[in-house]
Amino acid sequence: MIVIAGAASPLFGKLAGIVLLVWFVGFLVLALRLTVGLARLARASLHARPLLRNEWLFWVAELSTSLKIARPVRVLQSANPLAMPLTWGIFRPLVILPAGASEWSENRRRIVLFHEFAHIARHDWLLQICAELARCFYWFHPLAWMAARSLRHESERASDDAVLNSGIEASQYAGQLLDLARTLENSDRSWFVALLSQGHPLLKGDSLPC
Repeated sequence: MIVIAGAASPLFGKLAGIVLLVWFVGFLVLALRLTVGLARLARASLHARPLLRNEWLFWVAELSTSLKIARPVRVLQSANPLAMPLTWGIFRPLVILPAGASEWSENRRRIVLFHEFAHIARHDWLLQICAELARCFYWFHPLAWMAARSLRHESERASDDAVLNSGIEASQYAGQLLDLARTLENSDRSWFVALLSQGHPLLKGDSLPC
């Protein structure tokens, strides 16, 4: 038995090395993808300009108070007219809106900002990044992918519920989202890999939660 175990040890060592190499390659691919997404987010934020008009500052203050957000939140307008509304950041979260956001109606401003601020209030971006990191480590396990996807969908639905519970009619909310979807339907979503908001469920064809 000692001789057999000794003969099997080199083979076991080689298999362990191969398994470790395969795991590391998978981890590296996903970690690189996440890093690139974060870099693109940072670059987009640097090229965006703050929305400082009174109506925007009013909604920032109003929603921060309503949702009990103590952290300072900045609302930026992207240079890209097709950019999807999104939020990211932990200690000083940012909300980035498309270039045409400055011309939005008051109703659309309220709906979009409420949805994004609801993400901030629940620390959804931090949770999503943790889920993405877990998926990097456990990329080989289907449940890690399913959990990350489920977290994204549930965070979007929770924000939907927050908007609807604020008194906005479901039909009005759906109408605004569909109108926004038509405007942004050709948007390049490749830089949304690291984002919390990877596209609203309604924009992807899912039903509006009740």
